[in-house]
Amino acid sequence: MNAEQINLAIRECLRLCCAGKQPLTTVAAFLAGMKTAGVWSKDEISAVEMGVHRMLHGLLADAVYPRDATNRPFVSMRCDSETTRMNGI
Repeated sequence: MNAEQINLAIRECLRLCCAGKQPLTTVAAFLAGMKTAGVWSKDEISAVEMGVHRMLHGLLADAVYPRDATNRPFVSMRCDSETTRMNGI
């Protein structure tokens, strides 16, 4: 598993979730796209899915612990009404 690619996929999915109004639908579409692309293994897709769901849960609970989402270094994301900010931890 390529941890860097997984983290990039998690960040991209979260960015799309923050930009849209239906995050769970966005996650489902993103994961379907990964499956269709044919370059991601089932384990990698599962790792992305788990990381995204853990981060969304953290965002909804207003307690974001990005490193706990995948047990890998990660960047934090804060969604607000106008912009999505990505800051290194």
